[in-house]
Amino acid sequence: MNFVFVSRFKDIDKATDAKFKLEEKQRQEARQRAERKETWRPRKFIPAGDTWIFTDPLEQRLKQLQKAKVNEPGAGAGNSNSNQNDEGAGGRIN
Repeated sequence: MNFVFVSRFKDIDKATDAKFKLEEKQRQEARQRAERKETWRPRKFIPAGDTWIFTDPLEQRLKQLQKAKVNEPGAGAGNSNSNQNDEGAGGRIN
C-alpha cells in the first residue's frame, strides 16, 4: 500500500505500516550503495547550499501538459471539444 493513499483515507495503521516499509527500503538501498561505494544522486533535486532545489516544478509540468494538449490531433479550430476540459473540477490551467 502507498503511504499517501492510505493516509488520505485516514487508516493510520496502514499508513504507519506503509511509511515504515518505505523507510526500511530506503535504508536498505542506502546500505547497498555504501557497500558498493556509490554516491547517492537524487533524480529530482539538486543541492543549493543548505537547501535543495526541485528540478521539475509544477509550473513547468503544467506548461508542458498544456503544450501537449495544443499539439494533440483534432485540437485545432473546428473541434468543439478542444477547450471543454480546460476549466472544471480541477480548476483552470494557464
